[in-house]
Amino acid sequence: MPSAFAAGGVKAAYVEAVMPSKPFSANVPSGNLGAGPSTGVLGITSLTAYNAENTRHTLYIFVTEVVGPTCNSPAISTAGKRLLTYIVIPAQSQVHLTFPSPLVVEPISGAANGLTCITRTALNTLDLMVNGFTN
Repeated sequence: MPSAFAAGGVKAAYVEAVMPSKPFSANVPSGNLGAGPSTGVLGITSLTAYNAENTRHTLYIFVTEVVGPTCNSPAISTAGKRLLTYIVIPAQSQVHLTFPSPLVVEPISGAANGLTCITRTALNTLDLMVNGFTN
């Protein structure tokens, strides 16, 4: 096979794997609920967090395995959680983070249902909005 054809095939596969193309946006609920596209790879391009309390808080964001059939399922397995990032939010403030190179979330290897889900710490006075793309 001529090398020009081989290089073109590699380039096409590379572009599809690196740049997810479907927009994704979700408000990640508090407690033990998750959010996510459920399938594929999630590339997070921005996070917006709000703290309504009078004290500073740290919001931890996890990639997680859920027991139910969707990311909105209430039963999240603590054994299948891994820290993605965290945000320190001043009292009564909003923090907006953008990622020129997206944070990549893939299904947890070995998870029974293969879902792509994220969750956060459970303070009800903190809000988290996630934006990005899926494939």
